[in-house]
Amino acid sequence: MMVIDYAAKQNFSLPVRFAALMHDLGKGTTPVDVLPRHIGHEERSVSLLKGITKRLRVPNDCKELAQIVAKFHGKLHAAPQMRPSTLLAFLIELDAIRQPARFMDFLKACEADSRGRAGLENCTLPAADLVVKALEAASSVDAGAVASIYTEPERIKAAVFEARLKAVNQVL
Repeated sequence: MMVIDYAAKQNFSLPVRFAALMHDLGKGTTPVDVLPRHIGHEERSVSLLKGITKRLRVPNDCKELAQIVAKFHGKLHAAPQMRPSTLLAFLIELDAIRQPARFMDFLKACEADSRGRAGLENCTLPAADLVVKALEAASSVDAGAVASIYTEPERIKAAVFEARLKAVNQVL
């Protein structure tokens, strides 16, 4: 409840609040013998979300954000330890380059998760700062210009990735 309270106090949007509320559903299905750890709760959360969002007829923007927050919120905290290529692949998996506004909402929900705990309301979020820097660098690449050099789709995809990786490496 502290996570959703934090999100509400920040006046985060409905999709962010919904994602913050739903992101850890899978923890409730953790087998007792592995507690207090919640191994694999992210995937269980995504699975549980499907039924809830369908039954409650949750709007698509809320549903989609909740799914990515449930699936990836734990991985965000590992960003400072990621190699640049892994970090870029993470941004691509989140569709952050094509949907930067949704990505920023993802970060807000993750912020609520981190800061929605007693004594951590003002904790720093170095992983969020890092991924925003990496996203800005990757987004600065003119993918159209890179793609115009090649004709094969696979070569275009690889060349765009390499150009974005070079940009990410420069800012990290």
